[in-house]
Amino acid sequence: MRGLRALLLAGCLSVLACPGTAQWSSWIEVRVERKEASARIASAGKVVLCDGGNATIVVAVEGGTGPWHVVMLRNGEFYSKVKISEAESWTSFLGPSVRSVSTQTTLAGSYTLGSVCDFNYCNGTVANTSLVVSLAFPPAARISPPFKPKCLDERSEDTHFMELTGTPPFNVHLSLVGSDTMGFGATYSTEGRHVLPQQVQGVRGLWAITALSDAGSCAADMASITAVSALPIFGTPRVTLLIRSQRMCGKEPLLEATLVEGSPPWSLTLSTPNGNRTLSGLTNRTVLVPAPASGEYKVTAAHDSACIAEAGGVG
Repeated sequence: MRGLRALLLAGCLSVLACPGTAQWSSWIEVRVERKEASARIASAGKVVLCDGGNATIVVAVEGGTGPWHVVMLRNGEFYSKVKISEAESWTSFLGPSVRSVSTQTTLAGSYTLGSVCDFNYCNGTVANTSLVVSLAFPPAARISPPFKPKCLDERSEDTHFMELTGTPPFNVHLSLVGSDTMGFGATYSTEGRHVLPQQVQGVRGLWAITALSDAGSCAADMASITAVSALPIFGTPRVTLLIRSQRMCGKEPLLEATLVEGSPPWSLTLSTPNGNRTLSGLTNRTVLVPAPASGEYKVTAAHDSACIAEAGGVG
């Protein structure tokens, strides 16, 4: 450690100036200790940035004379030079003689210090501390194809999937919109396309992904996932056909067709003694159908706003 030496001369400077006294001199050596500068990354550790975040790098110095200049490395190569002045603030957890400055980064890598110089020297020491920054992205999920209705019909060939991206495994929860109790959870060990849980595909209503997590440290944006990915499941329309009135006083008999299950507008096709007859654009659930000819009347197909039922699937 270098020191500052001061030489002091005490006593009479001249015998002539001090008559009657003996000539003498005395040397006093004063040593002032100086502490070399040292620097470290005070925010050492690991940080994961989720989709556009920032990492804070705190560089702290101690000893020496300010201002200090610290070289920061990223993955062992020059990244930036940080200046810390005597006026920089310090916090109690770093120590009363420590000065620090913060900088932001959005880049992944291992951040270390290469060198530190104070006002006088460039032989300061740097601690073997580092901040490791890594990038991650929140998990995402969507039902494909979204908002395409699925009909509860054994003959239906509608196929819906759930597509997952992120870090497996995934935990997914699907809920019936408007219900506080109806929901199902599932775990998937891989990314990509997966068949929806059977419980979901067998219950009518609007289903949506309401919870999602993966093995990463980023939270899913559930507001956007739920808003753009949902599965409406409908029952196939069911129509009943009853005799409303018999032929009387020259008036034709009337049949009553009722959409028991399904959503208007709807249409139906009747098999009549005079051939098939189709009624379309029906907005009321119950319609009256004239039956001018004697014989058998039967509903052969029904189509509501989402699904189709053919013979065998109508009432």
